[in-house]
Amino acid sequence: MAAINGTIYLLSLEGTPLAMQTDATLNLEQDLPDATHKLSGGWADHINGLRSWSIDVDGRLSGLAGGNFGLLFNLVTNRSNVAMEFASEVTGYVKVTGTVSLGSVSLGAPLEDTAPFSGTLTGKGPLTMAIVS
Repeated sequence: MAAINGTIYLLSLEGTPLAMQTDATLNLEQDLPDATHKLSGGWADHINGLRSWSIDVDGRLSGLAGGNFGLLFNLVTNRSNVAMEFASEVTGYVKVTGTVSLGSVSLGAPLEDTAPFSGTLTGKGPLTMAIVS
């Protein structure tokens, strides 16, 4: 099977791709609470616990109030939850969807360089996976 070029995957919020993104990473987690007991034969044991997910996103600043940073800023200040899609437009590729809240956002201002932004979107409820058709 061929490797997939990550450039074709975009993070969209409320149906609109987040402008000027350079990287997005989907994180899936599951707590594994300890269930070890005296009859475990000296081996650690666990149960499958709480599941959670998040997306870390990085990009280049595109306008302040009306650009990508303004959108992210408003998600925090308005305490908004929004629909998210992390997908390619290529038929047969995976896409994931869910609802997110923005937990943090940062804006950089380097000397004589493009201004970067980064943020972490935290999943609210289940994450669903489908195939692009």
